[in-house]
Amino acid sequence: MALTISFTYDVVTPESAEHGDVSDHGFCDENGNQFSLNETAIRQETEYKPELYWIPVKPGDVARAIFFAKAHGCTQDNGDGSFYSEDWHINYQTGEETRYAVHFNGDISPGSMGRIARAIGC
Repeated sequence: MALTISFTYDVVTPESAEHGDVSDHGFCDENGNQFSLNETAIRQETEYKPELYWIPVKPGDVARAIFFAKAHGCTQDNGDGSFYSEDWHINYQTGEETRYAVHFNGDISPGSMGRIARAIGC
């Protein structure tokens, strides 16, 4: 399988935290623009197609993914090709907390994954 990259987010509000859940989650582009996967948004949108959010890697994509990870604090290496923000991005007006992640999936050697992790700052 070819290497693909995706960017995701989770949002927790004070209300959703009371229930131990997220209020919203989904994919985002490399600029952080969010595409919600909550059930209401999916019903209102066209049919959900996850393959649209997994980006086949072209030259420069890994560098942009590393930039995204660093810009959003995704320095927590999950050990499976995913890097999560250690600190949530807090909106102090609403109490919403957002966490971002970048995911590498497919054919990638352990050495290359190690180089990516070091470039991110893990």
